[in-house]
Amino acid sequence: MKRARSSDEEEEEEEEDDDDDEMDEEEIALIQERAYQDCIGEVRELVGPEATNLLRDTTKRICAVCPTRTEFTGWRGLIAHAETIRDRKKFVNRHRGYYRALVEVLSPNSRMHGTTPTPAQKMKHEVSKEKLRSFKIEEKKELVASSRSAIEAALNEATQSLETDRARREEMQRRFAQEISRLDEDFEKRMRRQQAEFEKVNLMLREKLDFQDSKTEKEKMDHLEYLQRLRAKESRNAQETALKLQAMENKKQQFEASVREAEEKFRQEHDSLEMDLIERESKEILELQMQFEKEIAEAMKESSNTPVAAAPPSSDKKDECSHCLEDFENCGTRALLIPCGHALMCMECAKKVQQEHKSCPHCRAPIEQVHKFYK
Repeated sequence: MKRARSSDEEEEEEEEDDDDDEMDEEEIALIQERAYQDCIGEVRELVGPEATNLLRDTTKRICAVCPTRTEFTGWRGLIAHAETIRDRKKFVNRHRGYYRALVEVLSPNSRMHGTTPTPAQKMKHEVSKEKLRSFKIEEKKELVASSRSAIEAALNEATQSLETDRARREEMQRRFAQEISRLDEDFEKRMRRQQAEFEKVNLMLREKLDFQDSKTEKEKMDHLEYLQRLRAKESRNAQETALKLQAMENKKQQFEASVREAEEKFRQEHDSLEMDLIERESKEILELQMQFEKEIAEAMKESSNTPVAAAPPSSDKKDECSHCLEDFENCGTRALLIPCGHALMCMECAKKVQQEHKSCPHCRAPIEQVHKFYK
């Protein structure tokens, strides 16, 4: 399985290819160690824990270092490729590191390739690891130094901006102080000018007062007498006005009392006239009903040629409300509907019908008023 190569690694290869002729032993060891560290994990993952037979292994293997996807038969072919490749120096050194990783992983698990690194190789390996570690430390130091320089540059820039802001603030404070001093001077000038004008006006008033004080005592007394006459006249006018207002208020109260008495008298007369009129109308309506019933009884008597005794209207009809069907003795007073004159309901039912239907249930005439029925 081929390891993915990033663009940074390809750029690094191009840069390293340009410096092939300037490489020393330390750089060669560092390149091999870096390739070894990059490939050891991948090789261990591909080989696995089981023993591998290098003679019978015919699986197609791909080199993890070559930029092209070159295939080799089995682990033996891949090991031979990594050990014997001849190309650019750094490219070869990466393959040598890859070869070390393959040998280290396959040697303990293989039944054919049983080579063991010598103490010198181990020492060389440790030296390479130490060099790689020191190289990484140097890289980190350079990164820290570059970061520190960037931070210092940012701090210098921030310090310069703070100094600029401080200078701008001081300039604004100086201008503000100048503006305040100018306003104070203008205010003092206006105050001095107003003070001079005030003193001038005060002098004129004092001169006028002195001139008025220089008038004769007789003129002052005449003026005082004139004022006293005016005050006496105003007091008399005020008293006369108060008396007139009191008289008008009394007349108003008397008029309002007379109006209220007239209204009360008119209301009483109106109520009495209305009650008399209602009584007369109810009596007339009752007489008409009795006469009508009498005529009906006579007509029925003549038509049947049988003696029929005239009876009062109350004996032919039941004395009960036509709405709630209760006797008037139990449900209350009989009601008279105006203007139709029907008296067939109690007061409670008649008021309810007037509110709900506003018409007589017997003749459909509109109900204008509901009064107590008097026999």
